[in-house]
Amino acid sequence: MEVSSQTGSEPLFEMYRRQLAGESMPPYLATAYELNVGLGYQRFGDFVKARSFLERAMAHAGEHGLNQYLFEAEETLLQLETPTPPRVPSELTLDTREVANAIRELRETVGTEG
Repeated sequence: MEVSSQTGSEPLFEMYRRQLAGESMPPYLATAYELNVGLGYQRFGDFVKARSFLERAMAHAGEHGLNQYLFEAEETLLQLETPTPPRVPSELTLDTREVANAIRELRETVGTEG
C-alpha cells in the first residue's frame, strides 16, 4: 500500500486499502495502517480523507504509546495545514523563474498585509 502511494498508483493503493480495511490487527499494525492510508490520501490530494486517517493514527498511537507514529501523524497533519507554494516548472529559463518567484513573493506579501 505504501509503495503504491509513493509511486502514484491510486487504484492499487485503493485495492490494498480496501483489502486491509476490515482486518483485525495488533495496535502497532493498525496504527501503521491508519498512518499509511493518511499519507497516501495526502499524496493523492484527498486532504479530507487524509486528515481523518491521520487523526485516527494519532489516537491509536497516543493510546498505545507508539510515539514515532504519533510524531509522524502530527507532522503530516501540520503539513496539511500549511499550504505549499506553487512549484515553478524547471524547464523555464533562469530569468523567467526569477520573475515568477518575484511575482509569487509580491502576492504573498500583499496577502499577508491585506
